[in-house]
Amino acid sequence: MSDKMLEDKSAASLQTFISAQERHDVEAVIACFAPDIVVRSPITQRVRFEGVEQASDLFRRIFDVISGIRFYETIGEGRSCVVFWRGRVGRHHIEEANLLRFDERGLVSEMTVFMRPVLGLLVLAVELASSLAGRHSFLRGIVVRLMLAPMATLFRLGEPAVIALTASGVPVSDRGGASSSAADDRGSK
Repeated sequence: MSDKMLEDKSAASLQTFISAQERHDVEAVIACFAPDIVVRSPITQRVRFEGVEQASDLFRRIFDVISGIRFYETIGEGRSCVVFWRGRVGRHHIEEANLLRFDERGLVSEMTVFMRPVLGLLVLAVELASSLAGRHSFLRGIVVRLMLAPMATLFRLGEPAVIALTASGVPVSDRGGASSSAADDRGSK
């Protein structure tokens, strides 16, 4: 297959992937994945999700927890690219970068996830991990929630004090979770 054909197939998969995530369409997202997809978590390096079945379960749970996904930047093309989006976990802002690698059919074969800010990631960890544990039993879900929730609470309560104590950088109002980047000022997606 020529580089141009691969680039066209990858670009088509990427556009479908972006549109499907914004619509929370798990089946359309999974259709963009190679059968042996590997998804690397932003929460821990001790677990990765392999294959369409695990990726499908993961995305169903992600879409139950994350709302308002809107992609705003794509960098790269061909065999790999990075896409960026913003959304919410409950009332908490979340921003994600996905490093995507495409196979020879133009399907996503690897997805490495990076996330910010810490509070959004911690809240996502609580919700997602307790949901995954809850598949096995209600009690497991509760135990995982009880293990992780204090970290998110401590960070949420302590963050203003840490910012005041470090007295560095420029304080930014939450503005409902929106970033104050130049891209926002231009009115990007």
